[in-house]
Amino acid sequence: NASRTMMMDLSSRQWDAASIEALGVGVAKDALPQITSCAEVIGTISDGGPLDGAPLSGLIGDQQSAMVGQRCFGVGQAKITYGTGCFMLVNSGAGAPKPSKHGLLSTALYQFGPNAEPYYALEGAVASCAVGINWFKDSLRMIDTAPEISKLAGEVDSTDGLVFVSAFSGLLAPHWRDDARGTLVGLTFAHDRRHMARAVLEGIAFQAKDVIGAMEADTGTSLAGLRVDGGVSLSNELLQMQSDLCNTPVERPKDVETT
Repeated sequence: NASRTMMMDLSSRQWDAASIEALGVGVAKDALPQITSCAEVIGTISDGGPLDGAPLSGLIGDQQSAMVGQRCFGVGQAKITYGTGCFMLVNSGAGAPKPSKHGLLSTALYQFGPNAEPYYALEGAVASCAVGINWFKDSLRMIDTAPEISKLAGEVDSTDGLVFVSAFSGLLAPHWRDDARGTLVGLTFAHDRRHMARAVLEGIAFQAKDVIGAMEADTGTSLAGLRVDGGVSLSNELLQMQSDLCNTPVERPKDVETT
């Protein structure tokens, strides 16, 4: 969580004075809390409520918690959370953060105890996942409920040349183009809403594949498995597209709300 403030040095896991000053909060640096591991008792609850006196001993952010929940403890193990956006992390190992040369972000992953080795991850995000499906539903009114998009997409074998890039607010990793916009290419009279539905799902899978390609380039190896969660991961059509594009099995848990 401290790393998400952009004020923590990833290597030393301590507050970084230069970053604190650059962000204009130097006057508050003495008020910043002590940085601890993700798993140690750091205090007790003292609000007088039913949990009064209970130890507080676990702290982890949502995407990191999904990695732990999916048991991505091995180097090269990765997960995708298909939510509002699409969030991908790959375990890059212990000891020191791995800088990216292919447009990803280095981040702290977990440290299970004050004397345990810290683990790090490489992370990439796609801005549009469920929000693109909701646009298809609410703005275009092609479907009544979001899950219907998978049924529609499954009624055709391909998009028949239709390509959709859901860059409604730009492209994030690994391209980082905030001037990009959503694009629909290849439309003909032969296309109908089934092809469009499939193109919307393919657009998510292709952008995720871009991030996965960057992860493999940074780590120098193929992913050691791909685990998925999030509401949109309930789409069998999307997961089959992702598996085919990445040439790897995709594993989905019974409970997809891993974060």
